[in-house]
Amino acid sequence: MRQTTKRFLSMILALVLVVGAFVILIDFTIPAYEESGKVRSGQLSRQSFVERQSQTIKQVQNLINAYEGQGQVQEIVSLALPTTQDVAGALAQLNGLAQADRLAPQAFSASAAEVQSSGGARTEKTESDAPIKPLATLSLQVKFVGAYDDLQGFLKRLESNIRVFDVRSLTVQPVGRSTQDLYSYDMTVIAYYQNP
Repeated sequence: MRQTTKRFLSMILALVLVVGAFVILIDFTIPAYEESGKVRSGQLSRQSFVERQSQTIKQVQNLINAYEGQGQVQEIVSLALPTTQDVAGALAQLNGLAQADRLAPQAFSASAAEVQSSGGARTEKTESDAPIKPLATLSLQVKFVGAYDDLQGFLKRLESNIRVFDVRSLTVQPVGRSTQDLYSYDMTVIAYYQNP
């Protein structure tokens, strides 16, 4: 054979080997690489899922540990929203707050008001069907006499009081001379309780 024929055959053989290498690369290596990428991504997603779940479990355990031994939670909620009207308790709290701020109580009166659902609108469901019981309100009319600074202190104490109160109306009238810091306060206070 001639030298040129040998060169030509060796070039064709080299070309066949290069094409064969590309075929092997495309047919075997790339699918295996893609499969390993899928396995790796699945493993990473499972690992991140496990990490998120373990963080969630730790948070729940921390909350459980925080509330462990606090059986008084129901009692505290009952102090904020009593299960009955507890008119005497509400009036006693208002009287105590007024006297703590040097306001002289003049008159107290109470009247039961309507039942409100927690969403604000009345629903067609009965109370036993509702997951959250509606709140009932108790309207308290109170009259005090005292200085304006004492009224501000009273309102601050009322705002941070354990039982939930809302001041719906407040009327201020001067008592005595205009140079004196003495006023008469007539206010309507709403107290909330759980409707049984």
